[in-house]
Amino acid sequence: ENIAMLEKLSYLLMREEKVEEQSKIDQKLFFLKPDNAKISERLINWFEQSGNLQNAIFHLKNYLKSYPYDYLRLKQLANVANQAGMNSLELSALKKLEEIGSQLDLDHHLKVGRASLSLGQQERAAMAFQKHLSKNPESSGLHFQLAKLYRQQGYLKKARLTLIEILQQDKGNPLVCYELASIFFDEKNYERCLVTLDRLFKIKPFHVEGNELLAKVHYQQGHNNLAMKALDQVLQNEPNHLDALLMQARLYRSEEIHEEACRLYERLFKLTQKEEYLLEMSLINIKLGRNTTAKKQLQKLSRETEVNGKLYKMARNILRQQA
Repeated sequence: ENIAMLEKLSYLLMREEKVEEQSKIDQKLFFLKPDNAKISERLINWFEQSGNLQNAIFHLKNYLKSYPYDYLRLKQLANVANQAGMNSLELSALKKLEEIGSQLDLDHHLKVGRASLSLGQQERAAMAFQKHLSKNPESSGLHFQLAKLYRQQGYLKKARLTLIEILQQDKGNPLVCYELASIFFDEKNYERCLVTLDRLFKIKPFHVEGNELLAKVHYQQGHNNLAMKALDQVLQNEPNHLDALLMQARLYRSEEIHEEACRLYERLFKLTQKEEYLLEMSLINIKLGRNTTAKKQLQKLSRETEVNGKLYKMARNILRQQA
């Protein structure tokens, strides 16, 4: 009797377009009839519009238990799940849409790709992006994303060809130039890497990652001075660039410029508090005959690095040797 009365009231409020009052009645009704898909259907939009995505999803799922092939509600579930950041639920709703075999939205595969990407499913994302691009070939941003995916999966040739294709259309794109140069570096094709970096620097002379990559190429080719120069350029723009500082420290060390190397390791230690840099400093100080300073650093290490067993043992051993 109570249910019949509430049903009637809900119907009357719907006719009068009193949405808020109706939703309160429907929530009471749902409490009494939790398996009723029609009550859930009335509540879905109310919860979505009021920004309560969790409840909108709950009622969408409840409704779809009874009507699993409702195309529009499945689409709604995919969209709401996307807004809520629930990508695996979004993906399963999108997959269900494909199974139904109705007319898919133009951006359907794009959505599948993005959801797969956020779940770390790179191969699935790449396949979905390819499907989208076969129908929308002009999307250069997506081609770029696809090239990056190929690279992550180790398909360097595919990535390279995709990027070269983009550059034919979009000659002055620094992002694409840098990505292509990185692939040439991965392929150990240092000459092509340098040519592509040259192209990048014509567009963006102070490109930080580009200069870092340039340093790596010069280092691989044994041109330490040129590598130093490129790293100076990085550090001019980003004085606390950790990778560049570390590479410079290692270069100075290999060139036996110990004072400079020590100064850089000290800076790295201040920036990161990583004990391995303190160990490097202590080893250089031993080489420079600054045994007291080295001893203090090693004692600090042997006190503080019990967590990192390897460093702890190394510090203790060196202390013993110095004793």
